[in-house]
Amino acid sequence: MKRLLMTAPLLALSVLLLSTPDANAFGRRKHGNDCAPECAPSCAPAPFNVTWVEQEVTSYRTEWRTREVPVEVMVQTWTPKKETITEMVQTWTPKKETVTEMVQTWAPQKRTITEMVQTWTPKRETITEQVATWVPEKVNRTVWRPEYVQETQYRVVCRPVTSVVNRPVTRCRMVSVCCVDPCTGCAYTSCRPESYVENVATTVVNYVQERQPYQVTVCRPRAVTEQVEVQVCKWVAKPRVIETQVCSWTPKTREYEVQVCSWTPRSRVIETQVCSWTPKTREIEVQVASWVAKKTTRTESFCVSVPYKTTVKVPVCVPAPSCY
Repeated sequence: MKRLLMTAPLLALSVLLLSTPDANAFGRRKHGNDCAPECAPSCAPAPFNVTWVEQEVTSYRTEWRTREVPVEVMVQTWTPKKETITEMVQTWTPKKETVTEMVQTWAPQKRTITEMVQTWTPKRETITEQVATWVPEKVNRTVWRPEYVQETQYRVVCRPVTSVVNRPVTRCRMVSVCCVDPCTGCAYTSCRPESYVENVATTVVNYVQERQPYQVTVCRPRAVTEQVEVQVCKWVAKPRVIETQVCSWTPKTREYEVQVCSWTPRSRVIETQVCSWTPKTREIEVQVASWVAKKTTRTESFCVSVPYKTTVKVPVCVPAPSCY
């Protein structure tokens, strides 16, 4: 649609230029082709100007619309129908049979075995063992005993020393000055302050470090060797009589009873179920499918071109103003 709007002015301009009569028509005078001698140069073809004017044109746009369309569709319908079928039915019938089976029988039986019997006999033995014995024993050891003695020690003290020092001090004093009154011209005496420096004796204290002795009691440990009695553990061999149990194995015969298993054939009657298949007819109902035509409507989309009015600018050739 945008391309149509852009090409419409160009197409209109081309048609207008092709259909425009001879350009001399724009420059002709009212008296035909007879030009005055003085106006001969003005008989040339008159120029023209191109201007753009608005013009209403009809354009088309595409629109999608929907509509209901009648259609015929095939619908599946299920109809009940009775049928007769023959099927095999399983039937169980009791049947007696005689079977021979082996039966397990347990019978007592005596047997004799010889086994080793463990016998414990007491026996005396003498053994030597190490016995821990605590024995007193004197040993030398070094101990430290404290001793307090008087010692002289020194400490640093500060002793003040005074001295007189002259220091300059700034003072103020009043000095008489002779002045002249500018209004009367009379002289008068006035006082004004004046600063001066004066040396003043000042006492200054300085501290001098000195070593000063003093007596203190100090503990000085001293090593002393002395004998002490301690208990020392020593191992001493000592005989001791003990009684032990000695094991001996003696053969011994004994009788025991065991159960012996034997298998004996035995017949017995059993009843079993025998399966047989028998044909049997029965009636069933099945659903039969059939297709039936049915009319309905369907919504479909279609495209239409809708005209509408719009305003575009087209070129128009207009004669230029004449030279007379």
